[in-house]
Amino acid sequence: MESVRPLSVRLQGKNRPLSANHTYDLQCEVLGSRPAPTITWWKGSTQMRGHHETSDTYRDVEAKEQV
Repeated sequence: MESVRPLSVRLQGKNRPLSANHTYDLQCEVLGSRPAPTITWWKGSTQMRGHHETSDTYRDVEAKEQV
């Protein structure tokens, strides 16, 4: 299978400061990649864990939410 770069990558929601000890919903939408992308969330050099992943391959979308 040939690999295809995403046509677009978009963070959704408001661009605002985040505070420690709070939970936030973050969404990333990736369109047009093959194979489906692996999305990871990072804070500085630390990978964030404990996320919920959803995908909609019919619309060619892959999204992950930090919960």
